[in-house]
Amino acid sequence: MSFHDRLVHQLLVKHPAPDTTADSTGQLFVDETGQPIGDSQAATDEFVDATPTRGLIQEMSAKWPEGAGAGPELVDTRIYLEFGTSVRELDKIQRVDVDPMQAYQVVYVNPDVGGAGHHMELKARRIPL
Repeated sequence: MSFHDRLVHQLLVKHPAPDTTADSTGQLFVDETGQPIGDSQAATDEFVDATPTRGLIQEMSAKWPEGAGAGPELVDTRIYLEFGTSVRELDKIQRVDVDPMQAYQVVYVNPDVGGAGHHMELKARRIPL
């Protein structure tokens, strides 16, 4: 079985809109250390003009943050895409072949795993819809 046959999930990739964010990268918020982080919410209607693609999503581990107002469960996720897919950090990815649909925010992009032009590996976190 080839690698591309393993990309069985139907995905939508959405770049943050530069005209609605604080800067052209979509970095809307900062954490307690002042580091920029992306918007941690997603609405199903925001993926209307997203780019469809195929990929493989693997949710690795999950934990509940502690403290008052800590927010939703944090899910460590890896997403594998075809080489050359247009995706960058802080993009949102929606998996549409499950019910309910799941959304993820890209945290890190490795654009050429192994340096052979084979595939891309993303680190992401699941975000609530």
